Amino acid sequence: MKDPCGYADNICTINLTTGEVIREKLDDDLARELIGGFGINNYLAWERFPSNLDPLSPENGIILGAGPFSGTLVPSNSRIMATTKFPVPGQWASASGGGNLAYALKQAGYDHVIITGKAERPVYLRLAEEVEILPAEDLWGRDLYETTEVLWRLYSPSGVMAIGPAGENLVKTSLTIVDKVGSLGKGGLGAVMGSKNLKAIVATGARSIKVYDPTRFRKVLEPLVQRMREDHIREWWTREGHMTGWFVYVNNRVPYANWSKYHTAEKLEKLYDPDFYLKKVKKASVSCMGCAYADKHKIEISEGPYAGLSTVISHYLGPVLYVGARLDIADYAEQIKFCDMCNRYGLDQQAVGGLINFAIHLYQEGILTRADTDGLDLSSPKFETVQKLIEKIAFREGFGEVLADGVLSAARKIGGGAEDYAVHSKGLEFLIDGRCILNPEAFGQVINPRGHQIATESITMGPGTTPEAIRRFNQRIGVTPQAQERIFADGFDVAREARYVEDWWALASSLPVCFIHPVIRFFNLEIMSELYVSLTGIDLSPQELIRTGERGVNLQRALNVREGFSRHEDVFPEVWFQPLPAGDGSGILKLMDYYKTRELSREDVQKLLDNYYQERGWEVDSGIPSEEKLQELGLHQVSAALNKILTR
Repeated sequence: MKDPCGYADNICTINLTTGEVIREKLDDDLARELIGGFGINNYLAWERFPSNLDPLSPENGIILGAGPFSGTLVPSNSRIMATTKFPVPGQWASASGGGNLAYALKQAGYDHVIITGKAERPVYLRLAEEVEILPAEDLWGRDLYETTEVLWRLYSPSGVMAIGPAGENLVKTSLTIVDKVGSLGKGGLGAVMGSKNLKAIVATGARSIKVYDPTRFRKVLEPLVQRMREDHIREWWTREGHMTGWFVYVNNRVPYANWSKYHTAEKLEKLYDPDFYLKKVKKASVSCMGCAYADKHKIEISEGPYAGLSTVISHYLGPVLYVGARLDIADYAEQIKFCDMCNRYGLDQQAVGGLINFAIHLYQEGILTRADTDGLDLSSPKFETVQKLIEKIAFREGFGEVLADGVLSAARKIGGGAEDYAVHSKGLEFLIDGRCILNPEAFGQVINPRGHQIATESITMGPGTTPEAIRRFNQRIGVTPQAQERIFADGFDVAREARYVEDWWALASSLPVCFIHPVIRFFNLEIMSELYVSLTGIDLSPQELIRTGERGVNLQRALNVREGFSRHEDVFPEVWFQPLPAGDGSGILKLMDYYKTRELSREDVQKLLDNYYQERGWEVDSGIPSEEKLQELGLHQVSAALNKILTR
């Protein structure tokens, strides 16, 4: 770059097979067109990697991306983006996580790091002014928390991204965690690292980031920070974290018994007692670097067989939702133990909870027997049995080998009609059931390459957000009046809305800014633009800035079209078209529009897909970005390459 304000001006490529390290300057046009993080990661994936590679082969890459806001005083900027071809679902996608890694990466002098190849023996990467590939035999086999603590002692201050035994064993439901608090990479990022014999990545440095116009930067930054400090919900959010939104799940309802029943509001309310949590469980709040909302918590079990167990969690929503509600385990100590085990092994709590739920249901249906489950009785399992299943999955032992690669893979291995009970999107577990609420978040699970993502979450997460509130939100993120009319032409079109929220997320993930609601609600396109321009000196209007998010989403889709994916994989689960009864028989939920005015059919949801593709400028029949759209976005080489593929 000519004048690298806001950027470290370095892309570093590391080949673990040869040990070669290559540094190159960041191109000005690339920064202007795709910003950083999510956007540039997708470009690097398109340019540097061929199609049809095995996600667990040395040829696959891991691309880490910070952004221009990383390492600056912009609040809540500590999000690292990791892009790879994920084992589940076999598509290119990006994951984001908190912690300090993005900040440390910029301090080390890098905007993006590309990791390829496979080391002969276990190693970890040290990203500093000089890159080092260091032996990790003494870390291999240790749990994820232990590994992080060892590297913190060696390098402080630093950001650490590590895997546990599940990643070492190439379990496709594995992930990584940054600094013990930022989960990153459901769908098997941990396995991709494990396949490279890469135990951890640690970044450390002391470089500062140059600001193009400090006076102008402070002028927009200072009132933004002041508004956050004075936020009336900040104390509440810091105290309870994501559980401030538990009422949303209570109001929406939560399915259990493998999506065949739902908990009533009364039962869900009993799963979380704020007074008990704050007095008996939570010990401290933990914050990512530069965040005004310390929403991560250190928690401890105070009594019973697990008394004294202390752990750190991204949010208490995991224990309550994935374990308490989904597995119908009411004991708080067992919920916390479940999540601590998953985190230490480097397993995705949501996936593991879903897998065990699935296995229990198949056992109760007679599809599985004790002969299949290593003698474990899953008819109404005690928590000790759940613990054994977690261990078996992490180490691919016995029945754990069947479950290790996700619900779809497990169903195919089990056979006997098991696949009819597998509820998934592209092999990944759902979080939101459309029968409980069909909002842009629920719809987004169908079109996102990694199923449920925060990418389409907004003020519509809960039921009944008014059209006026949605219109005001849309104005903030740059939705045109013409698009607003299409969104509200016939009620509220969650599919058309999802397109614009997704672009907003892509922009936030390229700069980056944390996308949790308490943070992102303080930003709008004008603030984002003013911060970016005054920081970098790259003059982008608010409209040009949101266009970079759209460009990143289209690049991601093009990557997966190149892999052979299309509309055919954007599938609504069949179970959504069946009535969902309450566990106590008090009611029935059906798939309905967002405002619950009419029931939706299979034809209706296919029309939603049509509308999403149409709003994106993609081919409706195939879900492939049209040549016109790619040309409009300046993705000329991508357009030409897809044309060659599609006309073979």
